[in-house]
Amino acid sequence: MIFQQEFYLLWSSLELFMALTHLFVFLGFRNSKLGFLRRQHNYFLLDGLTHLTNAFLFSPKIVGRLIYSLWLFAFVVHIYYYYNLKSNPPPRRNQDDQPIEDNSHKISRIFHWSCLEYQPNRFSIMHSGKEMLETAIDVVAHSSGFYLAFLMIDSFLYKTIAILLMFALFYRQMLSLKYFFTEPKMMPPQLQQLFTSFPSNSVAN
Repeated sequence: MIFQQEFYLLWSSLELFMALTHLFVFLGFRNSKLGFLRRQHNYFLLDGLTHLTNAFLFSPKIVGRLIYSLWLFAFVVHIYYYYNLKSNPPPRRNQDDQPIEDNSHKISRIFHWSCLEYQPNRFSIMHSGKEMLETAIDVVAHSSGFYLAFLMIDSFLYKTIAILLMFALFYRQMLSLKYFFTEPKMMPPQLQQLFTSFPSNSVAN
């Protein structure tokens, strides 16, 4: 493959970025409001295609049947989520800037679970076990893609660039983006106790 090292540099950076964004959402470090997430259907398409690409790049003999199955499962799930958001866009607003109808009940529960408006305990296995498992699978799948791509890079310099590029992308697309907030209520109880000791000025009205 021409520019193979450059490809794996970019691919490992993207996969690590994906893994960290899902981990931050899962742990409640950075979450958006539902309205913003509902407009990101193309992100879920990209997310799904990264899993499919990993399945083409690395055979089951290299990664094992478990990881390979996780990639295929994650691809199917993300394509479903893409069409779920695409077919249920946010409602338009009338002249008084009020939504014409609320169709949020038509989108998958995981979108609600990932966003600030979610009120129940996010880490109740009884009520949110499916969402927790799917997000954890996503983190593992992306982390595996990063690890395998990172191993394909021979140059220490390229590996360093890949990490730095990921941090730059992560900062630009999540840490500094005004649509993401840090709310202790979205975190596991142990992290909530830690973060409630800090002043909260994260959520806009």
